Amino acid sequence: MVFDISEIIQEIIDSFKDIADNKSIQFQAELTPTTIQLDLNSFMGICRNLIDNSLKFTPVGGTITVSYQVVD
Repeated sequence: MVFDISEIIQEIIDSFKDIADNKSIQFQAELTPTTIQLDLNSFMGICRNLIDNSLKFTPVGGTITVSYQVVD
């Protein structure tokens, strides 16, 4: 199926908001509406894992920048 990955990534970021707030971590998201065909569950799992690891290893008061690039 075709999905807008910017919307999916923003939803995932939002789901980690409480954890980020507890560590005073800010997200900087550079998301441009982009539709691609993908396996939604796999994509979401990968993104959740990357953001979870970023939160674990970013010091209190830090910033996590989230961006992506689609390559043909």
